Amino acid sequence: MSNDKQMMGGFDIAEIINQAGGFEKFKTTLREFEALNLRMDNDRAALAEKYPYKWVAMGKNEFFEVGDSLQSVCEAARNQGLGASEYSLRFLDPDPPVLII
Repeated sequence: MSNDKQMMGGFDIAEIINQAGGFEKFKTTLREFEALNLRMDNDRAALAEKYPYKWVAMGKNEFFEVGDSLQSVCEAARNQGLGASEYSLRFLDPDPPVLII
């Protein structure tokens, strides 16, 4: 087994990148996903105030969905043709537990 396969739990990194459309497409997709997550993290407090205890997804093409269940929000994203890397998803707890170490 190659080092790449060992590092990825038995997956071939080159194969994963090729299936994603090549290295440049893979990098672009990763950057877009990171940007969606950063946007969601930056807006989290305001969203939690507006949609407490809800699941929220935001994604490409101005996709935005709020729901009571993870399944309903993911289904709405799939219905818009979005893959898992094309939207960011969070449960908005306005008062999350804090662990103090």
